[in-house]
Amino acid sequence: MTSPATRTIGEYHIIKRLGLGGMGEVFLAEKTMTMGFRKRVAIKVPTALNSDDLARFEAEAILAATLQHQNIVQVYDLKTDHERPALVMEYIDGVTLAQLLAHAHGHRTPLPTSVIVHIASGVSAALAYAHQLTDENNRPRHVIHRDVCPHNIMIDRTGRVLLTDFGIASSIQNLSDPSLGKDRYASPEQRQGGPLGPATDQYAFGRVMWECIGAGDSNLRTGSEPTAHALHQWFGRAIEEKPEDRFLNMAILHDNVQRLPCTQGITELAQWVKRVAAPKEQTHNFERTTRLSIRHARFTKRHAIYVSVVILCVVFIFIVGAIREAPRTMGPRFREDDVLKERFTNRPYTIDPRLRGDNKKKLSQHRYEESLKNKLNHDAPFP
Repeated sequence: MTSPATRTIGEYHIIKRLGLGGMGEVFLAEKTMTMGFRKRVAIKVPTALNSDDLARFEAEAILAATLQHQNIVQVYDLKTDHERPALVMEYIDGVTLAQLLAHAHGHRTPLPTSVIVHIASGVSAALAYAHQLTDENNRPRHVIHRDVCPHNIMIDRTGRVLLTDFGIASSIQNLSDPSLGKDRYASPEQRQGGPLGPATDQYAFGRVMWECIGAGDSNLRTGSEPTAHALHQWFGRAIEEKPEDRFLNMAILHDNVQRLPCTQGITELAQWVKRVAAPKEQTHNFERTTRLSIRHARFTKRHAIYVSVVILCVVFIFIVGAIREAPRTMGPRFREDDVLKERFTNRPYTIDPRLRGDNKKKLSQHRYEESLKNKLNHDAPFP
């Protein structure tokens, strides 16, 4: 098989494969225009080659080409690649809502309420437009998506929300296969094979938004704030078991969401997309820097503990030394000259008033005379 780097589909040069979808693989390609600049597109080629899947894929191309909305991925052309149809559509440089939710859960960072409101506004606008689509005679087309899920919601680097992959979308009259769509977001009537309609997409949309609420902060999850309380009511009604208990159409739900304040939603969402879509090299450098910062913090903490222990030891030694050098203030205090006076005389212990002063010269002279007198008395001959 030819490698993606050397393949061409019509006038489009394949750059790389972006991934695999439910019915086909998606490639990143570019086309050199007449003025010399290059335009990048995404090309979806089916991998299932049976007649039913190919017919469904061609129906997707015809239907998607009629959808012209800012919140829907545009389809440009339909080519042929080795007898297989290839759908040329708008390339979205961004991430899916599934990747955004995985990043929020993995990093334990809640999604801001304004971001969730902005996402709900974009998806509901796309569904409301598709449900109200008419043909050239102004007759309703009755288009439903049937596979609204986080993997089919794209967000580009500017914060624009787009609904993609109308691979199983068609008119209501042609829908009877309950196997299409994901069970996690499929409505009860879709799982049971009942009649489908716009309420089917509304149910899946409500399920997706409840998943976004689960990735929000505590106020959003509990509905304690006015905006969060309104989202709880609207999305709760969207996932009612019976279709008649849901909103009459997506336009009403979209109008309700539009009234909520989300002035910073697109800016914050663009910042989130840039973090999620960061190249692996940047992510590796960020993780390496984080590990170094953690090591430095641990070393700094250990160093601070050592310094604190040394300071405490020095202070303890200083206090002990000061206590040992301090004069004793407890008990009777004797003067040195009083003890010498009692030692050199046999008289009862008396204190000479002359020796009470602080004149050290007198005290020294007195001691010298007393010692000389004792020596003379000791050396005198017996009578």
